[in-house]
Amino acid sequence: MHLLLSESAKPDVSDAYKWPESKNTRLENRFLKELSVSFEKIQHYPKGFPKLASKKKKFILQVFPFNVIHMRYEKKILIFTVFHTSKKIS
Repeated sequence: MHLLLSESAKPDVSDAYKWPESKNTRLENRFLKELSVSFEKIQHYPKGFPKLASKKKKFILQVFPFNVIHMRYEKKILIFTVFHTSKKIS
């Protein structure tokens, strides 16, 4: 199953990478690794995550306070946003 990053999610990923508390290169690399693993898990287990009010689902990163909102659409998985848990999602 293909995983696609929506246009609106691209700046989210960039902002998440620039997260103020991750000014440390090791933390930045660890964050990118965890985000990559989250994408792999979403791709391999698209039905295995909590549903939101819509048909979207939420993957919660284990170490960093970020969530990945995604939805299966036909034979693709679309990542809508990657956001810090202190922010409200729309």
